Amino acid sequence: MTKTKPAEINLSLDDIIQKNKSARKVSTPKKNGNMAGPPKAVDYDNFTDDEIRSQLISRGLSTKGLRPKLLNRLKAEVQRAWGEFRRNNKSGKAANLFPTEQKPKKKKLSDEERSAIHATNEANRLAKAKRRIENAEKQEESRKAKRQKREENQEKQANLKVEQKAAKENRQRCEVHVQFDIEKYKEDIRKKLDPKGTLITSVQRDFSKKGFVVKFASASAAAKCSKGSTLKKQKTISSKLKARILPSPVESKCLFFMYPLEKTHPSIAKAEEWTLTKNEDPQLNELKRLDIWIESALDEFSQHGTIVNIFRERGFLVVNFCEEESAEKCLTELQNEGAEFNGSSFFFLKSGTPTKADRQDCMTKLQE
Repeated sequence: MTKTKPAEINLSLDDIIQKNKSARKVSTPKKNGNMAGPPKAVDYDNFTDDEIRSQLISRGLSTKGLRPKLLNRLKAEVQRAWGEFRRNNKSGKAANLFPTEQKPKKKKLSDEERSAIHATNEANRLAKAKRRIENAEKQEESRKAKRQKREENQEKQANLKVEQKAAKENRQRCEVHVQFDIEKYKEDIRKKLDPKGTLITSVQRDFSKKGFVVKFASASAAAKCSKGSTLKKQKTISSKLKARILPSPVESKCLFFMYPLEKTHPSIAKAEEWTLTKNEDPQLNELKRLDIWIESALDEFSQHGTIVNIFRERGFLVVNFCEEESAEKCLTELQNEGAEFNGSSFFFLKSGTPTKADRQDCMTKLQE
């Protein structure tokens, strides 16, 4: 028995590829602007029971039964509606479901109407240009008024500063500073209460108690010291107290610059190094470090005139001269480029006494 070859064996390779392509083709509906069937993205399972009943009621259908029955009823109604739509669309009845909006025909203008429109547009353009010019004039007047007001305020502030400085100087000339060494006073109290130096361990200043807290080595020594002292009959001691009398600093006789040992000073490293040359103790008390710089400033600036006082205030070192001319002379020489004080620069050098505004301006200058 002879075997026959399959018919496909006589086909060429191109014929086989073409046949496979045609087999894989899926017929797609023609695009005629209308939908060919229901949307496939609808997921009925996501509908709630109330939503399903609402849809059924809107279509005039019954809402009796459980969810599966209601869901099948809704699906069947959607399929029926789409089938009716396709039938109407084939017969041409659905052509007017989505009528296209017809644009109104343009009216042909006459020469008179066209001239009138051009005249109206020109009048509007001229009016707009006129308003623009008027607004520019108003803005210029407003800017001029603001500038004038700002200049007046600046002049007023300058005059106010002059008046305040004069009033401050008058007040300063009526004041006198009386200063005493609190440490020496504490030592004097210690000697009065403990002449031999064996009973007292410490003497601390306490502002809340308006005095000192003296701590003894034993309770018996403390009781003996305050024995018999009551509020009506208080036990007292007398002590000699020496105080310095100095005139209050006057604006026109003072100059100030940033204290070289201030933590934010640009030359803090050089200032620390110079301080160690005068006292090798790195843990030296801050007040004693200040005394070193005050003593050096007294030697440095005395060449410009008699110095009344040198003190630290708001992070600045203030030099108070006896005469206004001495302060002006010293300020002029220190303003020369490259002037230094023990290796530190005269940062934020000004005349007068420092204020809060000076402190803020100094911090701002440091951040620049």
